[in-house]
Amino acid sequence: MQIIKLQLCVLVWVLFSLSLSCHQAIKNDSNEKATKLTRRASNDKKKNTKKKNKSTKSTPPRMIIGSVFNPQIAAVVDAVSEAKDIAVISVGKDQKVSVGHVFYVIRGGTKIAKLKVTDVYQDLSGAKIIETYKQHEVMVGDVLRSARDLDRFTVLDGYHKDIQRVFGPKGQKKLPELRGYSLLGPNDQKYPEYEHDSTGLIFVLLPGGKFMMGSPEDEPGRNDDELLHKVKVSPFLMAKYEVSQEIWEKFMGSNPSNFKGQNLPVETISWKDCYGDSSSFCRKLWFGLPTEAQWEYACRSGTVTPFSFDSGITLEQENFRSEVDSENRNKTVEVDQGEPNRFGLYNMHGNVSEWCLDVYNEHYYSTPEATNGDVPAKSDGGFRVIRGGCWYLVAPGCRSAARESFGSSKRHEGLGFRPVVCLPK
Repeated sequence: MQIIKLQLCVLVWVLFSLSLSCHQAIKNDSNEKATKLTRRASNDKKKNTKKKNKSTKSTPPRMIIGSVFNPQIAAVVDAVSEAKDIAVISVGKDQKVSVGHVFYVIRGGTKIAKLKVTDVYQDLSGAKIIETYKQHEVMVGDVLRSARDLDRFTVLDGYHKDIQRVFGPKGQKKLPELRGYSLLGPNDQKYPEYEHDSTGLIFVLLPGGKFMMGSPEDEPGRNDDELLHKVKVSPFLMAKYEVSQEIWEKFMGSNPSNFKGQNLPVETISWKDCYGDSSSFCRKLWFGLPTEAQWEYACRSGTVTPFSFDSGITLEQENFRSEVDSENRNKTVEVDQGEPNRFGLYNMHGNVSEWCLDVYNEHYYSTPEATNGDVPAKSDGGFRVIRGGCWYLVAPGCRSAARESFGSSKRHEGLGFRPVVCLPK
């Protein structure tokens, strides 16, 4: 009997031990499953957070571009997550903006952000939504419009789309840094300007490219030597104004002009006075004279009409002899008087005719060499090209395509010049 009781006790103890072991195994398995579930939930949360952050990071901030002439538009910004990425950006009255257009944010003369128009905001009467390609510090209320206030942001039309094509990021080129010149920033027409440190002359950077030189056969006032042909010119700098008497006298020691005035254009000067030898104005200061093609390209400033102003010229715009207005001046006017063309150049029609580098050749436009606008025409003749017309000529003689010539040693009270600077290749 004692043996049976002992066996029963042992059996009960074994069953109790087995029960405890099973309970512990089940508990451990549950804990392990719970830990795995917790770990999986944590990993899923991290993945979702990472994915969310990645999605947020790839979404570019949005901004509004409006018109400075409409305060209601200029005060509107698009709602984004971070206020520092919102800006009010203003453009000029005549500046056209369309989807795909590229802009730059400039600070201190350095491009710090690239902007692109992505959509038209129909409810704001022409305001545009633009987005940045990369993050940059822009605060709410910044108005990006003052080109000459380099302490503030400035939005430029890619230094104009033609300049952007030449010097923009696709070509990995920057605006040239020229020794002896200071970059002033863009002019009102969105083209960069440089100041020559020694003379104070202001030059405009022109993008170059292909254009049609000459005139169509039905253009009023056309001459036979204006054969229409395609020309290519490289980027170059051209003086914003005709050289004044003050600057000429400072570096040449005398003033030969017939109409005296410090800010009037220097005239009664020959081609040799301007560019003839080492004692000439341009060679002293390392300037050049424009080729005939460079001059016409600069004058046209993208137009194909007889004048760089679409509807002809008036005495408010240029200084010439009007056949319909009795208020002719019959003399030169100051170099910064009148209206600039679309490059920002003054007095390209009238005031004084301007010397070019080329030797005049009536048939040059029909030659293969005429397609290269960087190279002047050469021949045995001593007559040099003059362009632009002057104060005593009627409008047809001041057209963009009008060609004249004069002896390289001759001087006249209607003859002046503006220099150019060719960029290093």
